[in-house]
Amino acid sequence: MKRRCLPWLVLALSPLTALAISVAEVQYSSNPGPAGTWPSDLEGQTITTSGVVTATDYISGRFFIEDPGGGPWSGVLVWDTAIQPNLGDLLQISGTVFEYNGHTEISPVTAHVLQASNQPLPAPVLLQSQQVATEEQWEGVLVRLQNLSVTSVQNNFGEWQVSDGSGSCQVDDVFFPLSQTGVTLQAGMSVASITGIVDYQYGAHAINPRIPADIAFSGSGLALIAGSTDMLIGESATCWLSCGTLQAADAVNGYTITLSLPPALVSLNSLVTAGTLSANRLPQLLPQGGGSYRIQLASGAVLSGSTPLLGLSLQGLSLGEGVLDLQSAILGADTLQALGDGPLHVLPTAEAIGDTLTLIMKPLLNIPAIVIQGDSFDAWADAPQVSSGWSAALLRDGLRENLGVVSASYDPAEEWWHLVLSTPPTGWHGLADLELACDTRPTDVSWNAVQVVPALPGSYWIAQVTDTHLPTHRYYTEQGALQDSSSMQDLRAVFEDLAVINPAFILHTGDLVNEGELEDFLQARYYTKAQRLLAEAPAPVYLVGGNHDTGGWDATPPSDGTARRDWWRFFGWPRLANPPAGAPARTQDYSFSYGDLFLVGMEAWVNYDNWLPAIYGNTSFRAAQMSWLQQTLAQATPQQHKLLFYHMDFSN
Repeated sequence: MKRRCLPWLVLALSPLTALAISVAEVQYSSNPGPAGTWPSDLEGQTITTSGVVTATDYISGRFFIEDPGGGPWSGVLVWDTAIQPNLGDLLQISGTVFEYNGHTEISPVTAHVLQASNQPLPAPVLLQSQQVATEEQWEGVLVRLQNLSVTSVQNNFGEWQVSDGSGSCQVDDVFFPLSQTGVTLQAGMSVASITGIVDYQYGAHAINPRIPADIAFSGSGLALIAGSTDMLIGESATCWLSCGTLQAADAVNGYTITLSLPPALVSLNSLVTAGTLSANRLPQLLPQGGGSYRIQLASGAVLSGSTPLLGLSLQGLSLGEGVLDLQSAILGADTLQALGDGPLHVLPTAEAIGDTLTLIMKPLLNIPAIVIQGDSFDAWADAPQVSSGWSAALLRDGLRENLGVVSASYDPAEEWWHLVLSTPPTGWHGLADLELACDTRPTDVSWNAVQVVPALPGSYWIAQVTDTHLPTHRYYTEQGALQDSSSMQDLRAVFEDLAVINPAFILHTGDLVNEGELEDFLQARYYTKAQRLLAEAPAPVYLVGGNHDTGGWDATPPSDGTARRDWWRFFGWPRLANPPAGAPARTQDYSFSYGDLFLVGMEAWVNYDNWLPAIYGNTSFRAAQMSWLQQTLAQATPQQHKLLFYHMDFSN
């Protein structure tokens, strides 16, 4: 009798035959936790649960499961890439309940069994937008919002906001880029419904549509957007009119557009059709007087594709700012409700408009600092000379480590601040975000800017990564380019391998992105995606630009320095758009020391779009850059080995 029971007793101890609990029991929390993140009551425990797969390919292959009956607390993220399930699979999962930055997940997974396939998915829970933003119980659950209005278009992270009148909530693009819908967002645009999974990242809940069909736009969903246009007095620049991706089913075979321009600021000289959907067609430009124009394209072949609809050749007449006002647009038989006006800037010299790092110049995500615990490190900040009240901290996983400000001095030649910041002698190690504040600028945060280590190792690995061409090797004119993210999947796989090697740091030697102009243009968000992915690296990343990053492909609109200025927005040093007289050449070259190594990183480019040729010439490594290099190499000690890293010497 006992012998016959023994095998049963052994099996009862196996994870997959242990008593399974519901997903809701895994996710449920009665504790607000730090910063209101509501960690699971079962955090750290090994559990077995069963649920239907409601979403796949979340952050490179992770997936969600949910209790078949749905409801609050009923969904959870499974952080595993080996299982690769299908929607509708009923899986039994054993693993540890883990909290990552406030997001409950099962990780690691120790065992799984496919119990059934092609099961019906739980019905999406109908919520108000305000509930998604504020109620923890819907994390991991398949939900639906209805009768929405766009309250904010995509930011630098691909996030946008909608509201049904109850309050705004965030919509994120973790599963697919919004460009796959063929719709260009505009504030006020109506959205019939959004279905998706609620997640929690970077301090905010968001709904994540899984496929383009999860977003139902009201009407055709077409929008016409005028791009932001910068120009110098007396010089011309092209303003691109774009409508996302036109499908043959949209039946746009002609158009009528009315717009107005501030006549004292700019003039509209001609239409640009080369490289647009209007190529080989003859749209008419009909001045109406007083800066108003009508543009007409007679009916003909159906227009389809992702290139701009049309370009407007504008000339700057006087200093100032204004707006290209799109007053009406009829595409085919569709009168558009969503029209996006285009900002106009006529400048005395070329300068960047906006940036994502307003204060911190170094260290950055792409030029980090590695510091031994208890030691000090240097930081640089772009702030007026009258600034005071400096404070700094390291941030990681909801924790905060205040830094000491040893000194803060203003460099009148460089016109920036040099700070010496000290780390505490005890505390945690690893990569952390740097927060910096003063009394004249908003508080600024730079991701993964500082790595604190207990000591420098006696031997170590350095990894070199190059030519990642994010998010795709395809050019934007190629079929499916704006939907392809294969290069991002490749780099994530490289990061997983590097995590095993555990290098001291990573050198990325250029061509981070495939086309540097594709950030705001067509809302492709190339730099946004690249910046996010670099933040997933398992070690500090030192990055230098290559020809695809900053050169500005002359075949890719918009040119006129867009690639280089967007690089400055996302990877620091926007001051280079109009540098102080005492600053070095307008390039993001830098150096750093690591033990017995002295490393120098230099930009390399081909000036494809011929932007500011007096400064950038045709290729990199011009006289000013080489002079800086000689001065910088002289700073190395006799005991240090010198290592120079860059993309390619285009000047031979």
